[in-house]
Amino acid sequence: NAKLQRELGGNPSVCSVYKYHFMLFTLDDNELRSIQSKCLGGELLCGECKKDLTQKINNFLKEHQKQREKAKDTIEDYLLKEKVDLKYLVKK
Repeated sequence: NAKLQRELGGNPSVCSVYKYHFMLFTLDDNELRSIQSKCLGGELLCGECKKDLTQKINNFLKEHQKQREKAKDTIEDYLLKEKVDLKYLVKK
């Protein structure tokens, strides 16, 4: 519960939400240290951290979808024009 989490703090070293912040979505080291510190100190609760991560993921996906739409016009430039026999690529 929230009261207990505020008293004891969280454990970012075993938290999957923190790992997503660490590995993919929080690129600023100072911001990441702040998240870790607030978690350990009970200032940042799991629900708040999840909400922040969700916002970052949604922003990433919106940008990704925009870029994907732009790429639809050029994807043909990167596809193979000829049929390739893949059996020659496999070593026996």
